[in-house]
Amino acid sequence: MDKRTELFEEYYQEGNTVRTRVVERPLPDEDLLRLPPEQEQPSRASRAQRVPRFDPAKIGTFVLLTALSVLLAFGGIVYLRLNASVMASRTHIAEMEKELATLKMNNELQTDKLNAEIDLAEIYQVATVQLGMVHGDGSETITYEEQLREYVRQYENIPGR
Repeated sequence: MDKRTELFEEYYQEGNTVRTRVVERPLPDEDLLRLPPEQEQPSRASRAQRVPRFDPAKIGTFVLLTALSVLLAFGGIVYLRLNASVMASRTHIAEMEKELATLKMNNELQTDKLNAEIDLAEIYQVATVQLGMVHGDGSETITYEEQLREYVRQYENIPGR
């Protein structure tokens, strides 16, 4: 059998001096290089039975992802509620606009009906003949400017000339 060998330096003491020499030694068999059974890698069955070690990075990542998932779910629920509220408001506004259009149309119909019934010539005749009213001329009209306000109070005195 051909045994393999290796060269290595060996230290030895001679008096008060440490010397080195090159020595040839045989390499051990592969059986000798193998670890004893208690030092070998544990099998898969024994690895599964081991309690996992506490890893703060994994726990922190898990907590962070859980918190983000909860926030995302909460944000989605809030968004859906707001969206439903907006849609309900839009529907309500559309119904009210429809009702407003109907009321405006009815108001215009009533105005036209009343205007058709009013005879302005008859009103003029009653005012001038029966009540003795006359048109005023330009000298009877008094105009003035109010500098303090944009409106005139009803019971305020009208300034004279």
